[in-house]
Amino acid sequence: MSMPPQAVIFDLWETLITAYDPDWDPQPTVADRLSIDNQAFTKRWSESRLRRMTGEIPDYPTALREIASSVGRRPSETVIQQLFSERKEILSTPYLHVTADIIQMLAAIQNRSIKIGLLSNASVEEVSGWDQSELVPFFDQVVFSYQVGLAKPDPSIYYLTCDRLKSLPDRTVFVGDGGSDELKGARIAGLRPFWATWFLDCWPLNMRRDRGYATQFSRLQQPVEVVDMVGNSNWDG
Repeated sequence: MSMPPQAVIFDLWETLITAYDPDWDPQPTVADRLSIDNQAFTKRWSESRLRRMTGEIPDYPTALREIASSVGRRPSETVIQQLFSERKEILSTPYLHVTADIIQMLAAIQNRSIKIGLLSNASVEEVSGWDQSELVPFFDQVVFSYQVGLAKPDPSIYYLTCDRLKSLPDRTVFVGDGGSDELKGARIAGLRPFWATWFLDCWPLNMRRDRGYATQFSRLQQPVEVVDMVGNSNWDG
C-alpha cells in the first residue's frame, strides 16, 4: 500500500484504556465470595469466555450462576448482585480517566480525515462506561462482540467492522495490545496489524499477561507513533 489508510481500527482495553491500577488493593476473590475453589472457578471462567464475549451468556450474574451450578453451589443472589455492582464500578472507572496522549492521537487521526473504528471483545458490563467516555466523539463505528455474536480473532468480525467503516481490509490498520490473538486475526483478515504496548509496558512484570506471539508484529510504544505511521505514505513498509 502506497497511500494512507482509509481507516484505523482500535482495540479498547489496554489500547485506549487500561485496567491497571497502581493503588489496587487485593480483596477476597470472586471464587472465595461464592465459596468455590479458586482453580475450579478460574477454569470455568476461562472456558466461558467465548460465550460471554458473543452474548450467549448475557451478563455477569448469569455467568456466575452457571459456574456455581457446575460445581454444585448455589450462592446467595445478594452476593451475586453485589459482585455484579462492584464489577460494573471497577470496569466503568477507566472510561473516566482517558489519558491526554490517547485523546491527542485520536484527534490527530480524525483531522487527517481517516475513519476511526473500535473493535472490542466485550461483555455488556465491560463497556457499561463507554457512553460517558471522552472517546465516543472520535469513533465513526463501534463494534462490541457481545452485540454482533462474533469475537476476535474470527476474521468475520474484522470484515464486519471494515464494512461498517466502508474501508477495504487492505486499506485498514488495526491497533491492539495483542489479547485474544487479535493481531493474528487482523492479519488473516487482510488488515495491517500493529502491536500497541504503551499500557502493557506500565504493568509490573509479574502482572503482565503473555503477549509473546505479538513480537512478530510492528510495535508501537507511544500513541503518537500511530499518528506518525498513518501520516507516512510508506506506512506499510
